[in-house]
Formats: sequence, C-alpha cells, structure tokens
Amino acid sequence: MDRNVVAGVLPHLKYAFQTNDQLAGLIQTLSICSFLFFAPIFGYLGDRYNRNYIMAIGMLIWAIVIILSSLVEDGSQHFWLFLLLRALVGIGGASYSSNAPSIFADLFTEDKRSRILTIFNLGVSVGSGLGYWLGTAVNQATNSWRQAFRIAPCLGAAAAIICALFNANPPRGEADIRSQISRSGHGMKATSLKTDICDILRTKTFMWITLGFIGQLFSTGVIAFWGPTIIYYSTIATTGTANLSRIGSIFGLILLISGMTGILAGAEIARMAKARGYERADAMLCAIASGFSAICVYLVPVLVIYNMAVTWVFIFMAVAFLCMGWTPLLDIVLYIMAPARRSTAQAIKITIAHLFGDAFSPYVIGAVS
Repeated sequence: MDRNVVAGVLPHLKYAFQTNDQLAGLIQTLSICSFLFFAPIFGYLGDRYNRNYIMAIGMLIWAIVIILSSLVEDGSQHFWLFLLLRALVGIGGASYSSNAPSIFADLFTEDKRSRILTIFNLGVSVGSGLGYWLGTAVNQATNSWRQAFRIAPCLGAAAAIICALFNANPPRGEADIRSQISRSGHGMKATSLKTDICDILRTKTFMWITLGFIGQLFSTGVIAFWGPTIIYYSTIATTGTANLSRIGSIFGLILLISGMTGILAGAEIARMAKARGYERADAMLCAIASGFSAICVYLVPVLVIYNMAVTWVFIFMAVAFLCMGWTPLLDIVLYIMAPARRSTAQAIKITIAHLFGDAFSPYVIGAVS
C-alpha cells in the first residue's frame, strides 16, 4: 500500500521538494535497494529463528520510518533526508516477503498451499489498489501528501503486534511430514549459509523462474510508479487540464480489480491443469501470461495520447496478465526447495529479481523522460 501511496501523490512530492523526474525515480529505486539488501538477511534469520518475531520487528521499523518521512520539511535541501528515510522502508517488505511464504509451506501442502498463497498475493493486489486510492483521496481531502503517508504505518504497526503475539510458527517441514511428502525428514534442519546458497543457485528451475520474474518486476515497477503520472501529463498535453485525484482513484481501482482477477484466474487455471496431470502447468502459465502482458504494456504508452478509455482497458489487461503468474511462481519455489531453505530461497529470488527489475526501472524511465 505505502509504495503506491507515493506513486499516487508523486507530482505533489516533486513540487514539495523541487525535484525532477530522474531524482523522483530514486524514491522507488532506493526503497527497493534496501529491500534487496535486507531480504537475504531476513531470509537467513527466518530459516533459523522465530519468523513471527523477525517479521514483527521489520514491520515496526517500516512503520516508524514512514512516519518520519512524512515529517521532512519541504525544499530541495531536505530531499536527500527524505530519500534516506524512504530507503529504509524496504526493511518491512524484506522481513515478511522472505518469511511469510515459508510459514504457509510449513502449514499447508499442494492444493491447500496454493489457495493460501493466492490469498496472500491478493493482499498485495488489494494493498496496491488501496494505496493509489487512499493516497490521492486523503491528499485531496487534507491538501497534504503528508497525511496520506500516515495511513499505512498505523495498519502495519497493528499487523506487527498481531504477528508477534498470535501468529503460528510451525516447525520447518511440519506439513510435509504430516502429509508424508517427506518421511525421512530430509531438508528439515538448517545447513550453513554457503551450502544453502550453492544448492539454491544450482537449481535450474529456480534460476529460470527468477529470470522470468525479473522481466515481470521491471514492467510492474514502471507501471506502478510512473503510471498515474504518465496519464496525468498526457491528459494535460491533449486536453489542457487533468485531475490527479481522479486519475489516481481510477488507476487504483483498475489495479485492485485487475490484480485480483489475474491472481485468482492464474491460481485456478494452474490448479485445474495440474489436477488433469499436466505437471508443468505452473511454468507454462507464467510464460504465456508474461507474453500477453508484454504486448499490453507496450501498447499502453502508444494509446494514451489517442484514446484514454482504450488505454485503461490495456492497463487492466497488462496488470491482470502480470499477476496471473504470482501464485504459481511462489508455489514453484516452495515445492522445489527443502523446507529449511525456503526462506533463504525466497529471499534470493526476490533479491535478484528486484535488483534487475523494479529496483532501477523507475529511475531508468525517469532518466529517459
């Protein structure tokens, strides 16, 4: 949610700190970079210690630095302090993105796990859509981007408390042993970090899906960060006026509905195909959906200056196709990795994919602009 609150009020941030597109792109890039730095650390800790406490600490730090970033004074001389605080926001995402999926894997197997991962990914979609909508709505109601920044931290702090006090932390591989997927207990105990990394990187399936995820995140990063701003400037160029709050609300609603549609459709198609004996369903679905999303992403900036209604349709389809692979990709990582390496593997996947995907794509597009 927080990441898209920033995108929803980006023109106001640029005005407040008197900065250009290239430097504004750093807001997202530095946040992702800190996410990349901390994800392997949280993944390593999650495979060895209580994952709930690790996630709770990360979310509390995340909430605090967002609140602090909303207190930075206007002016170009304060922009670098704002960037520093926004960079630390990545700690929260790194803590739960690395560890939450492995908890699900230790509680559920096969179809049940896929359904739980679908619900988990729906949270990303709902949060993304709400981020745009709440960011623009609160900014318009209060005439302050700072107030828009203060919603997500309150929710995050509450989630951290619930996670630390009430969330289950099952033993590694519990669901696999209970379902007799692994009777020997192989892979249930942690090994050295060097052994983990070497075995993970030698897994060909893991490397191929990570490469595909890079492309998805590059596109997602550009759409999520620059989408409302591109539409805002294009509308001004063609009509002479534009309402950022209205654009942000529409964009958020489309991301919410298209994200949920894509996630649900992707998970169900993969489940049905595997039920019919097609073992490669997860990978093939990701490949086909990514191909269609690439076509839609290409057409969005081409159509935006000609027909806004058609542009919204292609944004919907681009996001839906991108999201179709989220649950199958996550499921693949969990069932090809030993239980004691799942948090580390997930951390490595998101580190590599974000590093070459959405960590620098907003900055690159801003620089080109």
